[in-house]
Amino acid sequence: MHPNVPHQHKIIYYDNVKMHRDSSDTEVKQMNLDQLREYVSEGREIEFKFNGKKYSITYGVIDGKDVISFCEFYQETTEVETVDELIKVEQDGVTVLRMLESITEEDIWIY
Repeated sequence: MHPNVPHQHKIIYYDNVKMHRDSSDTEVKQMNLDQLREYVSEGREIEFKFNGKKYSITYGVIDGKDVISFCEFYQETTEVETVDELIKVEQDGVTVLRMLESITEEDIWIY
């Protein structure tokens, strides 16, 4: 959630279904590789929290090539060209895929 906004609801997309989550919603979903592939193919930016740190997956172009960028907020960015490369990127000994598979929807934001 953004710190300067007093109250906002989180909107999450899983399997093309928009889910609204508030304090009364107890259903828990987790991301898997197929969902990650879909979000990346759609160019959706992903922010998530893992072990108390915030991370992002964004997109850009470097030397004429489309890239997927992964980083801990305000830290050095790792650029890769495919989801298969992205899921193998490690941060503190944990792969991006393992991070995403282990968090619940309350710790991930899809834009």
